[in-house]
Amino acid sequence: AYKRQFTEDAGGIFFTPSQSSYSSASALAAVLGDVDVVIDQSYYYDLNTANLASFCSAFGLSPCNTSSPFKFLQTMNVWRFDKLTNGLVNAGLDWFESSIPEPDVVLEDLSSILYPNLQPLHQRTWFRNIAVGESINIEPASCVNTSAVRSTRADSCPTYYIQRSTVDFSQDWNITYYANHKVVWNRRANVQYVLFERGTTPPTTLYPGARFLPIPLQTIAVSDTTVTTILELLGVQDRITYMDLTYVTSGCLRVRGMQGIITSFEGDPAYGGNTTTRNAQISGVDAVIGNSFDSNSSASNFIIYSSTSDPGTLNRAEWIEYIGVFFNKELEASQAINGTIERYNCHSGAARLSAGSQTVAWVSKSGSSFIVSTSEYKRQFTEDAGAVFLNPSTSFFTDANEFYNTIIEVDVLIDEAYFADPASIQLKDVCDRYGFNPCDKKSPFPFLQTSQVWRHDKQRSGSGGDDWFESSIPEPDVVLEDIMDILYPNLQPFHNRTWFRNIALDEPVTVIPAICSNISNTRAARADGCPLYYTSQSSADFSVDWNVTYAANHKVVWNVRVGQQYVLYERGTVPPLSTYPTARFFEIPLQSIAVTETVTATFLEILGLRENIDYMSLTYVTSGCLRV
Repeated sequence: AYKRQFTEDAGGIFFTPSQSSYSSASALAAVLGDVDVVIDQSYYYDLNTANLASFCSAFGLSPCNTSSPFKFLQTMNVWRFDKLTNGLVNAGLDWFESSIPEPDVVLEDLSSILYPNLQPLHQRTWFRNIAVGESINIEPASCVNTSAVRSTRADSCPTYYIQRSTVDFSQDWNITYYANHKVVWNRRANVQYVLFERGTTPPTTLYPGARFLPIPLQTIAVSDTTVTTILELLGVQDRITYMDLTYVTSGCLRVRGMQGIITSFEGDPAYGGNTTTRNAQISGVDAVIGNSFDSNSSASNFIIYSSTSDPGTLNRAEWIEYIGVFFNKELEASQAINGTIERYNCHSGAARLSAGSQTVAWVSKSGSSFIVSTSEYKRQFTEDAGAVFLNPSTSFFTDANEFYNTIIEVDVLIDEAYFADPASIQLKDVCDRYGFNPCDKKSPFPFLQTSQVWRHDKQRSGSGGDDWFESSIPEPDVVLEDIMDILYPNLQPFHNRTWFRNIALDEPVTVIPAICSNISNTRAARADGCPLYYTSQSSADFSVDWNVTYAANHKVVWNVRVGQQYVLYERGTVPPLSTYPTARFFEIPLQSIAVTETVTATFLEILGLRENIDYMSLTYVTSGCLRV
């Protein structure tokens, strides 16, 4: 995945054949016909022999010159990342030592390969073109100051858009900034949007398959209610010209409709809407925002919004930045998501300290099928709230007894089954739907014994709109607080649940009225504040294989990849041994370390921690300062 990201972020197309390994050189060569650039990663004990001739020989390529049928040989584009080493024979490659903490330099190297005129002064660090005989650089064992923090090797980059969005969590969209336009990718829908500043010429020839939109958007139509809260949090609700408000819960948007500011958006023609009317409305606005299932989603000014498909809690929330870029609202979007992330992580840290062994199941029933949801974002919500997520190997059941056996030890049941009139249902209706009998404390199910049956339909409009679908995506911190309140009601005694109601205790639905104190105001976040014990905190914004939570005088670090928990406690304090029985405990900050692999060396130098290293094999280390 990281090689794909490097390639695409450098402006190339990542070659992804149907299979990645081949039993013969000829089989591999057969699929390389249209490849423009090859990066040879083959191992050579003696780098003196790593040249074009040995490459062609290894892969059976003949002729090995510009007369070849292969594009990468016609243009002499055969590269290796062994340019910087500590020697030539059995050598240590700086690529393995430094490329991980310096991806910006890797990207510059690749950009230099693909677009050499883009950064003409850049000197490639790791990549050398063996097709033209570029040589290897041997790093000497010398150092001006062994105590100095290592500086970056990256070139500076002019910033055209001062306020920029970066994709830290979401997997399904990305953005690149240029001098007077932005390029947004919806990976899920495989659609590219080129957003050009009003008054400038759109770069149509550079992006032949893209959709071009002038920004900031001034008028929009909205065909999906899941984006409405984001628009209000960004303060761009005044741009909405057309929207069907039937199922919208926002009081302010409904008031705008009552005042005639928002006109009803004609329904999808696939479901009976008038094609002529809808097409006229679509052509009358800068853009339409909706999901990929809309029959007009292929229109040139249709922005596909895919937050519901992005797998994680914060992945989904970060789509506020996706929407923000179309309005030049990067600053507002960044402030909103950063506040959400900070509160989410802080609340989760408090919940994990109180974590018990309660098991939570998210269930529904459709026809004769019983369903246990295994959605990733629900797992994250559950575990981040300090509970155990029921994640069976089978999630669909047609046999009721198999379903019952699966949930027999569940402590908290979240019912997501559809009811035509949720406001009127009682616990008996839920029990009847699933066949739970008896439907009281005599039940064999723990969630009925303790009256822990919940639904997330507490906030609704009078016409049947469910605020969970409208607002929970951009406000995961509030969802987390709701679930924490279910599990540990004394942890945040002043929190008023927004979406979850206990159907076992007959908690009612709250109908949101169509009123608004000021229809022009930006919507405020509903989350409660959370005290930060460590004012400087790290968060895992890109990495999926580690995470960290902060407590009063210790931190808990998870290496998700290996399933190991580390508790880091401040020197002079008592380690919370009983709270984390299987963890490894370290007194921090660390004073002395041994290092067993070179890939961490550059990280330690960048952090100014060379002097903390007591033991390390330097055989394959390229850093001159460490070798000194």
